[in-house]
Amino acid sequence: MFGDNYTFIERTFPLLCSGLCFYTVLEAQNVIINDNHHNHNQYYFSKDSITSPGPNNTVTISGSSVVNYTAVQKIKLNPGFKVIEQTGNGNFNATIYGQPDFAVDILEPDTATHEIGMYNKLELGLILPAKINMLVDTFMNNPPNSVFENYFGLNPFNPEDISIEAHFNSLDYPGTEEKIVYGFYYKDYDYIDLNPEVGYWEEIPTDYHWRIRFAPDKPGLWSTDIFLKFKSDSTLPSLYHLDFQFNCETSTNPGYIVQNENNPRMLKFNESDEQFFGTGLNLAWPTHWVPQEYGYYTVVDPNIFVDHRDYFRKLASKSGNFARLVITPFDFNFEWEKLNFYDSKISIDTIRWSEITSNYDLVGRLALAWEMDSLITLCENLGIYLVLCHELHLEFSSSHYSPGFGNYPYVWPNNPYNTIPGIDSVTDFLANDLAHKYYKFKLRYMISRWGYSSAIMGHELLSELDQINCIGYYGKGMNITWEYCPYKDPTERGIQFIEDLNDWHNEMIEYIKGSEGLNYHNHLYSTSYGGIPKNFDSIYYSMDFVNLHIYHHIRLKNKSRYLYARSFRNKPGLWEKPFYFGEMGLTGTTDEGCSITVYYFCDDLSVHNDLWATAVISGISGGMHWWWDKGIVEYHLNTLDPLSNFFNNVDLVNNEFSHIGSNWDNDVIEDDSVKFEYYFTRTENHEIIYGWIHNYNVYWKNFTYQHQDCLKEPSHSWSPNCIPAVPSVVDSVYAKIDFDSIEDNQVFTLLKYNTRTGNFLPPEEYMSSNGTLIIPFGYLGANPDDTSHPADYGFILYKNQ
Repeated sequence: MFGDNYTFIERTFPLLCSGLCFYTVLEAQNVIINDNHHNHNQYYFSKDSITSPGPNNTVTISGSSVVNYTAVQKIKLNPGFKVIEQTGNGNFNATIYGQPDFAVDILEPDTATHEIGMYNKLELGLILPAKINMLVDTFMNNPPNSVFENYFGLNPFNPEDISIEAHFNSLDYPGTEEKIVYGFYYKDYDYIDLNPEVGYWEEIPTDYHWRIRFAPDKPGLWSTDIFLKFKSDSTLPSLYHLDFQFNCETSTNPGYIVQNENNPRMLKFNESDEQFFGTGLNLAWPTHWVPQEYGYYTVVDPNIFVDHRDYFRKLASKSGNFARLVITPFDFNFEWEKLNFYDSKISIDTIRWSEITSNYDLVGRLALAWEMDSLITLCENLGIYLVLCHELHLEFSSSHYSPGFGNYPYVWPNNPYNTIPGIDSVTDFLANDLAHKYYKFKLRYMISRWGYSSAIMGHELLSELDQINCIGYYGKGMNITWEYCPYKDPTERGIQFIEDLNDWHNEMIEYIKGSEGLNYHNHLYSTSYGGIPKNFDSIYYSMDFVNLHIYHHIRLKNKSRYLYARSFRNKPGLWEKPFYFGEMGLTGTTDEGCSITVYYFCDDLSVHNDLWATAVISGISGGMHWWWDKGIVEYHLNTLDPLSNFFNNVDLVNNEFSHIGSNWDNDVIEDDSVKFEYYFTRTENHEIIYGWIHNYNVYWKNFTYQHQDCLKEPSHSWSPNCIPAVPSVVDSVYAKIDFDSIEDNQVFTLLKYNTRTGNFLPPEEYMSSNGTLIIPFGYLGANPDDTSHPADYGFILYKNQ
């Protein structure tokens, strides 16, 4: 018995141990192992003792198996334990371990009691032995040009070099599954000389370069065992810190967002069971646009991150709770200049900021990860939930020239995955084993650092995967053409490309969620298209939610989105998944040559109409507008309050909304003959219907006449030829809802909703006839500012009992 001051004892049984191995410790049993292993690795750990095998059993370890027994007090190997016919690197190790090899401190929450609220962040700081720190510093101070070169030290971003594994167990709920999270390498920063022209990051010294983040989901006492493992050819022994304890208390955090089992097309919080319906938009990246030849792109500068967080505060002030973020090399992407090195100096050639001089000591990309830490913490405090998109398709495009981005530097020729041996093109990335391996390292770092947070609704692996490897030529006075876009290629080459995309997504999801990978289930996962998937494209079958992008500037844009949703919903196996429009908005130019996006500086009508039309067709949110920096955040978020209030009055948790409908179901071809449009979602049993009806003349272009002074400002470049007709009032407006089967004279209660004031009107009652319900709305006004005569209504129908 070792008491409180444990003595380090190690017994190793290497390849020389063949035949019958016998070693006995005369102590009480705790864990009994009866598993046999041939060419299979396994690690066992017990805080007390391990006995192998159990009475009247045998345990055989053979072939290339690597099997480790680790216990705090004792290990007993009974007769019947064998290590035989070892091959390759096969070995067996037994270790009895005592005192911690490194220090662990609680960094967050910063309280004397260290009481952690459920689903809130626990951050542990590790102080490793000096020898380990020296080896990491050796690598960090002199990283190789390529990970495929020989290098000195330990790469802290390569888990094959050094891996920190934390096992969390709820002691008050012993049946709870053990949760394993991984440590990550960290640097701390602050701002110096931050001013409107240019800002600077300064690294702040810290004793805690290694961090572990975890959010407990049960109240009471928790225990943590932390293991450090090193590369297989290292002489470094594994290190341990066992039974680090902390206490968790209940909190107001509603938990993680999950698929709702009662209504699988919708979302809820796993702890509170409250529904989640998103009201927000893309705040895709911080913007500080610098003009380049034939286009603009943003620069990496601390100012943009400070301003970007103000966008989130403005969103929250208008009941916004949802935002989509795209991780790119010019904002939060920590891996670009070098593969598997997450702190490369950000090249001044790609920043192209003329005011930066030699006295600007450019820090590495871990400063960008630090900025992401700040943003996620802000979202946790504001109640905003994020979709994190991991990759922009432009980084997998073969040309520097891309519409709207000018001579964009972050493209495939500069992508670090292009340096992997055996990769000659973007398409090779999808099928290359080494590329998969290093991308999984990146995923592991992201999840280790941010996977704890309940402010992340979900992850999007790729943005607009159907545009990967498209070569865009864009120049002054030139049209955009796509010379090669394999997703759109109808030949065998295109089919193979889609199969590779499917396989890549499936492998990454299996790594994230599978027991052989990260076994990570806190967040939902998706990917996205610039349109709608092909018929033979099955990528979404392994995804948790569906993400569609569709832009238009014509009146028919909401009809198009509805028809997209309807056709997508008809795909077998996908109707049961949550979906939303991850990108939408005005884009392109009119027939008169007017640039559309400048309209956002002047009016909110497109934002208002698009949000309502997409929100009521069974999505998890209103569609996510693009062009956040074109005036939407500054001037046009007022529609979010009424939209949020409307959905607070629709029970999305306890009702299965399964059918969508519209007047466009009647195959109207000529949109000029349409005076009004409506969209709705209903339950299978017709108990509840919610929707939106709208004067079809009240759309953005018919109101440019009111905003000519704004649109003609020099920075907006609006043509005076774009003045349309004035919209008109529409009378005799109604919504027609056909039912699969319903008795005549069924009474429904209607609640009309003023989408501008956020108020419900007094209830009205209507009766079904011949399997149809006709809901009259009288007339719809033609002036969105006239709230007493609305141009549109939301509505909720309840079937009377």
